Amino acid sequence: MKFEGIYTPAITPLSADGSIDKAAFAEVLEYLVESGIHGVIIGGSTGEYYAHTAQERFDLAAQAKDVLNGRLPLIVGTGGIRTED
Repeated sequence: MKFEGIYTPAITPLSADGSIDKAAFAEVLEYLVESGIHGVIIGGSTGEYYAHTAQERFDLAAQAKDVLNGRLPLIVGTGGIRTED
């Protein structure tokens, strides 16, 4: 894969109760697509990945893939803070 252009980290919006706001996350991704960037990064340090469960991280990656639908390259962070992760 050749990385060229602007790859923007997507934030992960949260609801008032601390759960992931999936509708707002889809809006963030659509905004990035419409902004003309060249790729999206999720699950990095601006994505609050360290505060999510492994399942939440899998779900966000699946949602991002579905929303982007091949329109942009998607990079998914796989780092973990805990040894168990």
